[in-house]
Amino acid sequence: MEPSEKQVPAAWPDDSLSRFFALADYNCRAASLNYPKIYTVIQHVNKLFERVQETLEQDDKQVLLIPRFLFIRARSALLAGFRLAMSGQIPETYPVYRSAIEHAWYALHIAKDPAPPQRGEIWLRRGETEAATKECKIEFKIANVRSTHEEFDPFEASHVRQVYEGTIDLGAHPSQLSLFSAFHQEEGKGQIKYAVGILYPAEYTHLATVGFGTGLAVSILRIFALIYPERFTIMGFHAEVDNLLAETQKTFASLTA
Repeated sequence: MEPSEKQVPAAWPDDSLSRFFALADYNCRAASLNYPKIYTVIQHVNKLFERVQETLEQDDKQVLLIPRFLFIRARSALLAGFRLAMSGQIPETYPVYRSAIEHAWYALHIAKDPAPPQRGEIWLRRGETEAATKECKIEFKIANVRSTHEEFDPFEASHVRQVYEGTIDLGAHPSQLSLFSAFHQEEGKGQIKYAVGILYPAEYTHLATVGFGTGLAVSILRIFALIYPERFTIMGFHAEVDNLLAETQKTFASLTA
């Protein structure tokens, strides 16, 4: 929902929570201005997801309805990840990135059901009874949904598995890497002070986390291309992805040179 001119909110009050929200917003805007080429890449990613979403809305196959909704959730998770990364809340970005992968894997697992709509019904009935919840947990455990990806695109599945493990190492689970990515040490007057930041947009981790997300976005799109091959072909998806990859590689190479 976008505010109208009459709905513009008042300034944040002066308390610690409000200052946190205000600083997060400020960091997002500052990052877009400090790294305009990277922000352009993110805009390109979002535009491509918008086009795919519009294309999938034309698909009338009932068996693919849940995967279509899961595409929106995967896109939303990526946008949330980019927002966290731009704000400087780096370790917290990776659980959201992991969620995007899981939404895509769940969508593929349901779409490639050999006896539809069995998997979709199992997923929808989670929580109805203890038995239904247990069945859903078994059917949709990560090893199962990942193996479906491996069956239909083993090369990309191997890459996404590495990315998935990377999200866990970098913050999706508590880890030393996630802790020390926002760690600062100061020495003086015979004392050592340690601080763990919440909003900590150090340039290297800042850029690396956004770059991680742009690569992940391509992988998410490729998973959904397995579900809707005709729709993706009609929209010229493969050429779009090639252009996005070339833009991403050129942009990040210029910043790290």
